[in-house]
Order: sequence, then C-alpha cells, then structure tokens
Amino acid sequence: MPSFNPAEVEIPLGGFRPSEDIFVQGENYCDTLMVRIAEARDVSQKEVAAEIHALITERFDGRLIPEAGAVILARKYGVPFEDLIENLRESLRSSGC
Repeated sequence: MPSFNPAEVEIPLGGFRPSEDIFVQGENYCDTLMVRIAEARDVSQKEVAAEIHALITERFDGRLIPEAGAVILARKYGVPFEDLIENLRESLRSSGC
C-alpha cells in the first residue's frame, strides 16, 4: 500500500517524453561470459545457455543463479572470466538477485 494518496497524483496527459537514457542498459556480463564460452567451444550461445540451464536444474536443483552457472562452465572449459567477476557481483547487487 502506498504511503501517499494516489488520487492526488497528477499525471500529464500530453507532451511527456522520457529520455532515451531509460532504455540504455549496461553491459550484461553474464552474456559476455556466455559469448566467451561459446567462442572457445565453437558452439552457439544458445547451446551454452542450455548447458547452463541443465547444470542449474540437474546438479543444483534450480538453486543456482545463471551467473554462477556461467562461471562454473567457464572454469570447466578453461575460459578466462576473472576480469568479469567484480562486474558480475555488482550486477547481482544492483538487480536485487
């Protein structure tokens, strides 16, 4: 329940345009790592995503976040990821995961 009276909020009917900044997102470091894994193994990113999903569901009973699954696969295949660790952690903090 809001701490204000919603009936008192005025919503502009015309002329409002949000800036394009709301559509700009930062780099998705999990995707970056998935691309690295895909390139190292010469497979599609879709195949890497499927392998991460299988890892999460089969070995961790769904209790693992995709970022961690990507790191596990990177280690498995010898794909460098150390430069992304801090960014992966920060993206998790900011997304509320």
